[in-house]
Amino acid sequence: ATNALRIDKEHVMCMFNMSNPRRWEAGATMGLTVATLSLMIGFSLSLSASISSLVVSPLERLLDRLKSVAAKIFTSVAQMTGDMEGEARSGTDSSCEMCEPHKESVFTTTTHTSSRGSLDSTDDLGIRDDVAEEMELLERIMQKLAVLSEMMSVRDDTAHMSAEGLSYIGHHVKRGGRGSMRHSTTSTLASTSMRNAQSSARGWSAVSAPGDDAHYSMMDSVGLTVELVESWNMNPLILDKSRCFVACSFFFATTSHGIKYDPACLDKFLIAMEDSYQSVPYHNWYHAVDVLHSIFRWLRLLKTEKYLLGVERFSLLVAAIGHDAGHLGLSNQFLVETSHELALLYNDKSPLENMHCSRLFEVARLVDHNIFSLLSKDDFQEVRNICVKSILHTDNAHHFQMIRDLQVFHEIHAEILQEQMDCHQVDPEEFPSKDVVSAYRPKDTRQLIACTILHASDISNPTKPFRICRIWAHQCLEEFFIQGDREKAAGIPVQSLNDRDKVDRYYSQFGFIEFLVAPFSQVLLKIFPPYTPCAEQLVNNMRAWQDVWITETKPVPTTQQQQQIEERIGKVERRFVEGM
Repeated sequence: ATNALRIDKEHVMCMFNMSNPRRWEAGATMGLTVATLSLMIGFSLSLSASISSLVVSPLERLLDRLKSVAAKIFTSVAQMTGDMEGEARSGTDSSCEMCEPHKESVFTTTTHTSSRGSLDSTDDLGIRDDVAEEMELLERIMQKLAVLSEMMSVRDDTAHMSAEGLSYIGHHVKRGGRGSMRHSTTSTLASTSMRNAQSSARGWSAVSAPGDDAHYSMMDSVGLTVELVESWNMNPLILDKSRCFVACSFFFATTSHGIKYDPACLDKFLIAMEDSYQSVPYHNWYHAVDVLHSIFRWLRLLKTEKYLLGVERFSLLVAAIGHDAGHLGLSNQFLVETSHELALLYNDKSPLENMHCSRLFEVARLVDHNIFSLLSKDDFQEVRNICVKSILHTDNAHHFQMIRDLQVFHEIHAEILQEQMDCHQVDPEEFPSKDVVSAYRPKDTRQLIACTILHASDISNPTKPFRICRIWAHQCLEEFFIQGDREKAAGIPVQSLNDRDKVDRYYSQFGFIEFLVAPFSQVLLKIFPPYTPCAEQLVNNMRAWQDVWITETKPVPTTQQQQQIEERIGKVERRFVEGM
């Protein structure tokens, strides 16, 4: 029907057909309903995903970690229980074996009668032992979780530095010292070619460090000895550039990594990398050689061929050469505060370290400098990934987080690491044990170890022989002072370690070692027992700095000041002893 209008003499009747408007209204209502439901569903899914990402996923990762911790604790406790039972059985004679069950039966019969009449005395004793073991195990788990929780919640210790005038160190860790131990172990060098090395780039190998006679001849021709480069007595600052060049070639050629490279490309690569370093007091080419030497030493002393892949060991050598390429002798903080082009380019995020990575691969991409030319695409990507991550982690912004990560690793594997420490003190050749190797080998752990080795080499001058430590410390402070002069000229605040008119050169070393190097070294000692001589040298150097501070400071420090330093050194020393 259609709309109609009827008119008679007395009435007017209007009839309207509302079916079409109602259809449109119903359709619009249904469409609105569907749209509303769709929005609600979409919002719900989005909310669910956000909650999962922010809450559920972290909890799942935490639970996975707790499961892993619990599993390892169960394994350790079970092993300890088995050892104790074995010792008890071996130490008990036959007569005791006959009478002891009877004593246990007498004790457990009463318990059996009062609790479960259907069990005999032996079963009841077994149940009691199981309960006791479970309670002990739960107690250990809770203690472990409490320690891990405390580690994860601890904030950076930089606030404590201000009391000692060390707030600026938070931006200068990379300048505080390099190197590591005085301990030396002469390794057997094979006379085979590097290109025929048996170790696999993508596997683990205990093959001795390869090399050819040419590298030893070059060492002899420039007056370098294997004994020198395989000790912590090598100081690049007293070597000329030709000797540094030969030493770098030797480190690449005699480290067991199984990576093939063109020796001619390596020569040009090293020359170009040397040219990329600027003439600044500390972050110069000699520092790069010093860090490469430390990497060379650590890869051997820590026997990394048993748990780091060949491509990872090679990457650390490359990263050492380029980790400070192009360094301006200024801190990241200074670059940010002065709106330097590097700070603008990298958005204030580790501008120096990002620049170092870029310079390294800019040189390596040149055809006749490309030491990666013989690598497969996958191996090159792996090398690049390791180099970038490890170099970026030399920024002190990651220093305390790295310490926490190492502490968590130690806490999770505390039992096997302590056992390894005990064995190492008896026989150093026992490092690393099979259990420790298994703990080192997961990919995330290998990445942490790689970053740790480079960072340790970068800040470890305080652990080298004091005559070397002292030279690098003065070079470091001079670079600080030059930046301080620029800060004064620019009218910006002069950082606490940069004012040459106020800084006590000797006293400043106590704070740097105590608050930055020592905490890092303490956790390294717990995880890597071969670090022991390094820890000893670190304490010895603090003592040496103490003597220099007392004898060369004018006016002579008061008795109270000397006592305070003695207490601080004693505190550091005790922490190392506790770690062992």
